[in-house]
Amino acid sequence: LCLFTNSLFSQIRLDNSYIYEDGITYSIALPIDFDKNQKYYLALGLHGLGGDGGKLALPFSYYTKYMNMILVCPDGNLPDRERNSVKWGYEKSDKYILKLIKQLKSKFNLEEEIFFFGFSQ
Repeated sequence: LCLFTNSLFSQIRLDNSYIYEDGITYSIALPIDFDKNQKYYLALGLHGLGGDGGKLALPFSYYTKYMNMILVCPDGNLPDRERNSVKWGYEKSDKYILKLIKQLKSKFNLEEEIFFFGFSQ
């Protein structure tokens, strides 16, 4: 049994904010020295089957908070009851992601380039 009180792992968990907005749930990690007037790159992480945005953001948020980058990891757009999770709805996923990008562009000063990464699906 391990207890993590002031460990790096518990600090990373606290850095993630979970947001539900206009039908989209996502985890976001901002740089430590975030300044609303500065331009940032957007990194969008898409989780694999059986995952969710929060689980995907957790290991990456520590690194991106020291970069000129905003990390956003959305939850899939369909419930996956078999895995007690969410998944991507294939034909509807593109509209879902484009809607999220539009929301983020209205909130943050973002560079034109967007970095995508993800797993399976």
